[in-house]
Amino acid sequence: MWAASGRGTVILAGRSTRSLDRMRKLGGTCIAAMVAYGCAAPPAPLPVEPFPTSLSKGNECVPISRVDARYPRVALNSAQSGWVIVDHDVAPDGTVSNLRVVASSPKGIFDGQAVASVRQWKFPPGAPREGCRLEFRFQM
Repeated sequence: MWAASGRGTVILAGRSTRSLDRMRKLGGTCIAAMVAYGCAAPPAPLPVEPFPTSLSKGNECVPISRVDARYPRVALNSAQSGWVIVDHDVAPDGTVSNLRVVASSPKGIFDGQAVASVRQWKFPPGAPREGCRLEFRFQM
């Protein structure tokens, strides 16, 4: 609804043009701050230790079904690379048990995704196997 007042201020939907102007200025400032913050450069990737060659190899366990590890969003946003070594056992029914991270770099960035992936793998049923080792390398 439009209405006129005596001081050159127009009332629009219950708000004066002066208050609308103030809202536009404040809104523009907020939007500019959000754009500037959102466009900031992502954090630099963390340093990655060399892949260890001194760790002994585990038993070879070949899966019949595997799910690839997902690249963590935080690592993707910062172009982070890294690696994880996971040990696990295989139960008689072919499911994975006793998962543990042996080593990783940078610590804690890729561990969860590697473990979540291996947890879904399936191996041929049979005698239980212990000490299976898997290596995950995350590179962009």
